[in-house]
Amino acid sequence: MEYELIILFEKQDLSLINKAREKVVLVQGTSEANYQVVWVAFTPFERNLVTWNNEYFLYASPSLPTPDREILIVATQKVQSQNIYTFNQDRTFSYPESEPNLNSSQYMVVNNLSYEQIPSLTFGLAQACSVNSLAESSTINSQEIKPLPIHATIVPSKQFAKFIPRKELFILLGNNITTSMVYGISRLGENEDDRLKILGNNGTSDRVESLATQLDFSQQYQIAVKYDANQGRFSQQSLSF
Repeated sequence: MEYELIILFEKQDLSLINKAREKVVLVQGTSEANYQVVWVAFTPFERNLVTWNNEYFLYASPSLPTPDREILIVATQKVQSQNIYTFNQDRTFSYPESEPNLNSSQYMVVNNLSYEQIPSLTFGLAQACSVNSLAESSTINSQEIKPLPIHATIVPSKQFAKFIPRKELFILLGNNITTSMVYGISRLGENEDDRLKILGNNGTSDRVESLATQLDFSQQYQIAVKYDANQGRFSQQSLSF
């Protein structure tokens, strides 16, 4: 199953956005327990297409999530829901163990590294996407492609975490923002008023941002948005354009 997000700009608006050095920023919805991470940030054209599917990965990172710093992924594992994945002493993910007590869309990770090795690790879900038919993903030695983190959670040694991905996406404009950058503790999407909040308030102040617009992909697989310069944010559009 493939999801599509179409992002449109008027020519004069795009020119101003480029002068402000702003990028399109996509952040996936997550629970309040997780740190938000910029899923992808890119310089737009007048018409843009972002696509992704339902495949998820677990990732591990040795660094604590810090606002405005990028997540360094050191290990990934393609995952299926209702399974437990253990991060072992050899610093790799184990084979999955089925756990029917988990939610049908839930994933679980166990940090089995000893406290003496590393007191805690950062874990989360990751997902690959394509922007204008170009793969937006991390690379190692320009060869191995890694999915991009969608959130971050600190898991101390011998503890575990459970993740349920949400079918919601936030879109905004901003400068001094990069793909895989930690964007603070999750605050958006809990109620209608939260949709008007600006992401990343606890990060750097040397930044220009628009208001975030929430998009719900739980009941649809294709959404179109257009930047509204009068409102300073994106608005959802009919797909009949």
